Amino acid sequence: MAHARISELIRPAARARTGAGIVSATVAGLASLAALWLRRRRNRRQLSALTVEQMRDTGLDPEWVRRESGKPFWRR
Repeated sequence: MAHARISELIRPAARARTGAGIVSATVAGLASLAALWLRRRRNRRQLSALTVEQMRDTGLDPEWVRRESGKPFWRR
């Protein structure tokens, strides 16, 4: 906590007083999470569509591609 900026410490308190800041931060956080999940889903579908030759051309390990494309969108 010693390295935290003062602006980082003040902003959450100001948002808590207004209430609207909490809602907007929550909505922004959910929108960001949804965008991340959609991007992961799209990327993993594209990976699963690659042929072994395409993987070799791009330097991707087929086993890694299999594992990564098999993950659900909410997993890192």
